[in-house]
Amino acid sequence: MIRTLLGYRMILGFLIHVVLVTAAYVGSFYLRLDLELRAIPFDLVFKTLPMLIVVRMLVLVVFRLHRGLWQYVSVFDLMQIIQATTVGTLMFLALEISIFGLDDFPRSVFILDWVGNLFLLSATRLAIRLLRERFWPLIGIRGGTHQRLLIIGAGDSGAQLCKQALSGKAFGFKPVVFVDDDTRKIGHSILGVPIVASWNNISRVIDDYQIDTAVIAA
Repeated sequence: MIRTLLGYRMILGFLIHVVLVTAAYVGSFYLRLDLELRAIPFDLVFKTLPMLIVVRMLVLVVFRLHRGLWQYVSVFDLMQIIQATTVGTLMFLALEISIFGLDDFPRSVFILDWVGNLFLLSATRLAIRLLRERFWPLIGIRGGTHQRLLIIGAGDSGAQLCKQALSGKAFGFKPVVFVDDDTRKIGHSILGVPIVASWNNISRVIDDYQIDTAVIAA
């Protein structure tokens, strides 16, 4: 079922973005009116929401953000979200003024909606990245024959190797522990994987943690 949904991920991505845009817009009125749900002018919301959705979706396509929902979020993606949200807000403001006017429209809603879109679009992508890197591989690990991996070296190379294994790029391996010759690192962790001993104790670590494969991260 999940694979079928992923096959239609662009459509699913659009639907999720519509939900997020709607939630941010209604939420902005909710915050503006001091958390009074009954005070929200839903007639005004429903009158202007279709226009807002069209604008937000158009901007997402222009900035190609509709394709990046299931990808690993990066600083570039976050900058794209800021730009797209800002452009969308300015377009919506211009259309609102020219079509409906601002006589009955709370001005602060524009700012609150801008902030809400930034938060929801960014948080959704970060949550999906966390799911893919930390939780989804573990589900596969429990049901598969992944080898327990010892990473020798807790530096930048070791951290990158651990990240790749957790994200599924290094298929078939589950990072279990690190060892490192810098004793100051022992007791800490990288991406949730503990650094347990120095290089001198590798044989003990292999036995204690039932290691299948050891890799030197140089």
